[in-house]
Amino acid sequence: MIKVLVFGATGRMGLEVIKAISDSKTFKLVTAIGSPHSKYIAHDTGILSCGRANNVLVSTSLNGILEDVDVAIDFSSPDSSIDCLRYCAEKAIRFISGTTGFQDHHHKEIQMLSEKTAVCVASNFSKGIALMSMLVEIASKTSGDDTQILINETHHKDKVDAPSGTAIDLAASIYRASKDSSADREVSFSSTRSGTNIGSHKVSFISETESIFLNHEVTDRAVFSSGALLAAKWIIGKKHGRYNMRDVLSLS
Repeated sequence: MIKVLVFGATGRMGLEVIKAISDSKTFKLVTAIGSPHSKYIAHDTGILSCGRANNVLVSTSLNGILEDVDVAIDFSSPDSSIDCLRYCAEKAIRFISGTTGFQDHHHKEIQMLSEKTAVCVASNFSKGIALMSMLVEIASKTSGDDTQILINETHHKDKVDAPSGTAIDLAASIYRASKDSSADREVSFSSTRSGTNIGSHKVSFISETESIFLNHEVTDRAVFSSGALLAAKWIIGKKHGRYNMRDVLSLS
């Protein structure tokens, strides 16, 4: 079985990943790291995630890990995520991260540390967003120079970063496509934070003669946890390098 460390274990996505591992015959949860400020320190992660005890308690330090770990799955904050990646690079542990909000200096360090271990960073682990990213590139390459490009995203009221990491990655796909064409693209963003919306993204290509709309909406967080586990299984075969969800799905 693939032995997993979950970093950010008491957050929404950390608990979703632990729940998915509990239902899996491929993965085994061996360590769960939460924020030092969490009220769930020393609680059973199985009880927290799905109501079934697994005897893996929430801890706060990477330094106290006694079990062997094959892959770490991280849903935390940018600085904490980098701390976890540094640990994984030292121990040659594969690293999967769905953390968003990384800045340029974070990305530089991720790239450097990916020379020591295999790293998959994705702002969104759904298969649909990976496909949407590819379609956005195609639409950008084929649309005219006069086309306006808008990205609208909506998330729950507690999401901190705006625009979302997924929206930024979709824009990166557009910019990447523009390098291969004569068009110099500008992308406008619109972000809404309200209610309990898990995540919806709409990319619009609007010209004077026609419009293209690409939409993606998530209705269950399980799509992210299943995608993260898919990436974790895939990356076991890699020794080093930086990857994304399109690499996992062979859509690059």
